[in-house]
Amino acid sequence: MQRDKFFKEVENVLHPNETLVKTHCAYCGMQCGMNLRVNVATNKIIGVEPRYDWPVTVGKMCPKGVTAYQQTNHDDRILTPLIRDDASLKGTKEGFREASWDEAYDLIAKKFSELQKNMEKIHYPFSAAYQ
Repeated sequence: MQRDKFFKEVENVLHPNETLVKTHCAYCGMQCGMNLRVNVATNKIIGVEPRYDWPVTVGKMCPKGVTAYQQTNHDDRILTPLIRDDASLKGTKEGFREASWDEAYDLIAKKFSELQKNMEKIHYPFSAAYQ
C-alpha cells in the first residue's frame, strides 16, 4: 500500500509471480520514484509503477521514466566493453571488438597515465597553482 498526495491508500495490484522493487529513475534530475515490476520466475523487469510515497514527484512520471525499464532487456544493449581496433573507422560502429573488463580497465588506466604525463609538459600561466 502507498499513499498518494491526498493521503489516500493506493494499492499496487500484483500479478502472480511478480514483486515490486522500490527505486527511482535516473534519467534526469527529478529522480522520480518508481516501483519496478519484476517477474520472480525470470528475474526480469516487466514494467514500472509510480511511487506515490515519493516526496518530490508524488506519483508523477514522464514518458522517459515510464519506459526506462525497457533498456535493461533490449537486444541492442551493450553488455561487454568494446575497444576500438581500427582508428580509421572512427565515428562508425565498425572497428570495435569485445574485450574483458580487466583489459578495458587496463587500457583506461594506461590512457589516463599517458594523459597525465602529457599534461605535466603543458604550462598553464593562469592556473591557481602557478607561482
